[in-house]
Amino acid sequence: MERPKYIFCFLIILFSGIFTCYSQTDYKKTIYDAYIRGNMSQWETVIKQMEAENLSLQQKLDLLNYYYGYTAYLIGNDKSKQANVYIEKGEKLADELLKEYPENAAANAYKGSFISFKIALNKLKAVTLGPQSMKYINKAYKLDSGDVQALADKGNMLFYAPGMFGGNKEEAIQYFEKAIRMIEKNEDTKNNWFYLNLLTLLAQHYEKLDKKQEAVSVYEKILQIEPDFKWVRDELYPQE
Repeated sequence: MERPKYIFCFLIILFSGIFTCYSQTDYKKTIYDAYIRGNMSQWETVIKQMEAENLSLQQKLDLLNYYYGYTAYLIGNDKSKQANVYIEKGEKLADELLKEYPENAAANAYKGSFISFKIALNKLKAVTLGPQSMKYINKAYKLDSGDVQALADKGNMLFYAPGMFGGNKEEAIQYFEKAIRMIEKNEDTKNNWFYLNLLTLLAQHYEKLDKKQEAVSVYEKILQIEPDFKWVRDELYPQE
């Protein structure tokens, strides 16, 4: 007579797990759609929804990824006050993860990134914060040279750091290319905003190095993958 109760309890556990997985997949798709359409209010809505949930390690890393992208957007659009709020959120979450998982490559990379965001808002902090950011990013790469976030942040670090501090734009390109290859190797390209972002950064960096044909090739690849990517389609590589 007790079996139906146990079956019912099992079904609750089973379907709650299914719905949790669905929810996280849905967040990834929502963030992707927000990115390609430039709808950053939708992006922020996902962040707030996730902040209200009890998250697993991977989900916390996903949230850090969304903080990361949203902070970069705010800085790029001169919204310094809001950017500071998300830098604080991102660094706090990264610190929490590093306290529990000090050898997690992605968490170390994010920590370094959020420190570098502070430099982007105040260049005078580069002398003190630059070495701190580099320490975390280099540690991330040392922990896992195949981690996509570590590769991307290593590339950013090398591209923007002055030569006297180890900056090397040509070497930076190699890290971006490797990060992209890792995403493709892991078959994680679907609904992945960061994949499109890395391709776009690669094309932009090719342009800065006056490698126009390489940039065109990457832009065309992006639009083959996602023809509705508004930023590339309408601004970076418009076609008449």
